[in-house]
Amino acid sequence: SANTVLLTGPVAVTQGKNELRGRRLFFNRATSKMTLTAAGAGPGRISARFSQAGGARDVNAAADKPKRGVSFGGDFKTDPNAPVDVTAERLDVDDASKQAVFTGDVRAAQGGFQLHAAELTAIYTGAAGLGDGAASGKADSQDAAKLTRIKAKKNVQITSKEGQKATGDWADYDTKANSVTLGGDVIMTQGKNVVRGTRLVIDMTSGE
Repeated sequence: SANTVLLTGPVAVTQGKNELRGRRLFFNRATSKMTLTAAGAGPGRISARFSQAGGARDVNAAADKPKRGVSFGGDFKTDPNAPVDVTAERLDVDDASKQAVFTGDVRAAQGGFQLHAAELTAIYTGAAGLGDGAASGKADSQDAAKLTRIKAKKNVQITSKEGQKATGDWADYDTKANSVTLGGDVIMTQGKNVVRGTRLVIDMTSGE
């Protein structure tokens, strides 16, 4: 009668290759809003995987560029078609506005690229998987949520697979362009090398 759904225990939501996992999921069908937590008495972790296959960028294009010695920032290359994995303490999804907000020690990874922040907002196309399409059995992998942008704030840190780090007050990751913009008090480190500024843009296809 309230048009809501509550799932508890080991909760798994799958849609195509996308997957959400936690311990308690509350879904309001009237507002298309969903909350996923790890439940329990103390802090726990939920996880999400978003399939990004089918991107337009050619990740091999950067391989044709000549090597220029040590690349300060070049370690931040990643495959835009790789899935995005996120863990956090809580996930709130608003399918009407196409936004998923992760909070609580959020960690996101795509290939060798890792992002750590207190809060992360994922903007997507498609559906989260529990809307009317899913309820009627019409949802398929073509309708599955696909990330278009990730915005992080509060103590943002990105790390490459080689251990290079960049920190800032906020980050904006454009998945289509495969680029990340950091802003605020930005610090990038590579060994003993340090660069500071207020804005850093990294093309993660070329590493520039």
